[in-house]
Amino acid sequence: MPNNETPNFTERQLDVMKLIVEGFSSAEIADKLEISENTVITHRKKILIKFKVKNTAGLVREAIRYKIYKFNNLSLE
Repeated sequence: MPNNETPNFTERQLDVMKLIVEGFSSAEIADKLEISENTVITHRKKILIKFKVKNTAGLVREAIRYKIYKFNNLSLE
């Protein structure tokens, strides 16, 4: 993104984003949040648009960069 202003996300978008970053599939996210898979896909698309990225890797990068998501107990060993 060109500036450091964090995009505004709905609570549901933040829920979906957290689960995407944690590696869950759209079907798994739908099951966990008790919503349809199509709704998850719609949220994912809107998140990508707000972050101005093209894929999940960009979404994860921006979620970490803007401190929307922080890894706990991350171990690279």
